[in-house]
Amino acid sequence: MILEHKKGKRVDCLSSNEFSTGEEAKQFFLVAKGHLLDINNWNEVAVLPSSVFQLADSNGAPLEREAKVIWSKLTF
Repeated sequence: MILEHKKGKRVDCLSSNEFSTGEEAKQFFLVAKGHLLDINNWNEVAVLPSSVFQLADSNGAPLEREAKVIWSKLTF
């Protein structure tokens, strides 16, 4: 469920990294993936004042867990 945006501002962010080895890239990916799936703590990563993120079920009830990836197939 995505609530209607009522006030505030939109921020688009972009970042890139280069790695010397495939193993370094894989480890970085696993850390980034962990941050993305941990929606309830996005406000700690984003460091935006007044920002709160909460994973919820289809009825809007809060969930205290990481988001689940329904499909994923990556090869390193």
